Amino acid sequence: FGLALSFWRREEGLGLDTWRESPALLPVSAVALGALGFLNAWDLPTFGFVLALLVFARNAFGAGELRFALRDSLGFLLPLGALALLLYAPFYAGFSSQASGLEPVTDGATRPLHSALFWAPLLLVALPLPLVLLGRARPRLAAAELQLAAAAPVAIALLWALLVAFDGNGVTLGDAISARGWNWTTTAFFGAALAICTAALLHAIRAGDDNERHLVPTLVAIGTGVLLVYGAELFFVQDLFRSRLNSVFKLYYQAWLLLGVAGAMGLWWVADGWRPRAGLAQLAKGAWAGAAAFAVAAALLYPLGATLSRTEGLSRPGRTLDGMAFARKTLTDDYLAAMWLAERAGRGERIVEAVGNPYSPAGRVSAWTGLPTVLGWPGHELQWGRPQAEVDRRKLDVDTLYSTPSLSAALAILQQYGVTYVFVGSVERDTYPAEGLQKFDSALPAVYRNGNATIYRVQPAAEPVGAAPR
Repeated sequence: FGLALSFWRREEGLGLDTWRESPALLPVSAVALGALGFLNAWDLPTFGFVLALLVFARNAFGAGELRFALRDSLGFLLPLGALALLLYAPFYAGFSSQASGLEPVTDGATRPLHSALFWAPLLLVALPLPLVLLGRARPRLAAAELQLAAAAPVAIALLWALLVAFDGNGVTLGDAISARGWNWTTTAFFGAALAICTAALLHAIRAGDDNERHLVPTLVAIGTGVLLVYGAELFFVQDLFRSRLNSVFKLYYQAWLLLGVAGAMGLWWVADGWRPRAGLAQLAKGAWAGAAAFAVAAALLYPLGATLSRTEGLSRPGRTLDGMAFARKTLTDDYLAAMWLAERAGRGERIVEAVGNPYSPAGRVSAWTGLPTVLGWPGHELQWGRPQAEVDRRKLDVDTLYSTPSLSAALAILQQYGVTYVFVGSVERDTYPAEGLQKFDSALPAVYRNGNATIYRVQPAAEPVGAAPR
């Protein structure tokens, strides 16, 4: 966003000539933009859109014909986007994703109460800016701007209807419409908010008024944040969850950041710049100030309430910021064994431990020590784009390793994955049969024992202790 803002603030227009005049700017900008996809693929389309919108707004500000602004913007953005992808080509060459397309939301989506609880504090400080701006500019608003602004949310809703009609996974359009019931209020609200933000942005760009020019980046941030929330009401990215859960989770984070930054500016601008003399406008400002203050104050109670909830109230002794405190208390033997391993395992060594469901103790030793393991949580590996066949094969191999009474089968698996330490702790003893775990005592030296935790060292040639040479 800072990079996009620096483009917006340039005095000259942005086009292909910009890169010729400032050749060092292109690779630096491409590294920054391309890093979004490398660090978090969800961020690249969102903040790439913000950057592109501010570039176009800079070229269109006060311009006579938009086609020239579009031409110059493409000349600026295409080399930037191409180089941003090219610089990270090695990453994309081996990149795989659980995402498998865009799907329409056909259930109830978001209830108005839940939406208000989540978004009211930010919307009450962000949305008044485009509303007041449009109110001031009402005599100068062009009909084409208003029509285009209204068309944006309508077009998105029509796209949703088309996707439901032709690819609703067995849900008819009528059923999808009726499934929302009163939840359509949420969709309608954010659709209207998107139209308001679009109209205010178009007016600020086309008016060419220097007094309103500084509001364009803020309006872009507010509009993009509202667009993300509105979009999540109608669509989701199909993934392993097969629901809108992950899309809402990721897009809400982005919307929260954009509306939070823009809301700070919006709050200052409305409080300082909106000075109605009397009547309904003055009453509206007072009502807004009261509602915004109440919502923000109520939101500030959340950190306190969440902290007390997560730490079991004021009566719980021994609060700590040490994330390993629970392990020392509940999985003491495993924890002590893992710390022993962390101090002695060398670079390039690997462990094997129990495989289990997400948020279970499985994979704990790798998490505590940083040592790579064969497999921890299969579900999360699939979310990170690992092939299903590979994850299933590794899970079967780990289960076989701990369960089989056959020494030769176990040693072959250890050699296949280059394992140097076998961990047998409380989770392994609860997960796998005792006869499968006992074989390690006759095949591998136990380099650590304490309570329920035992660590076995795998011989370099994966040979049983005392075995005759081949």
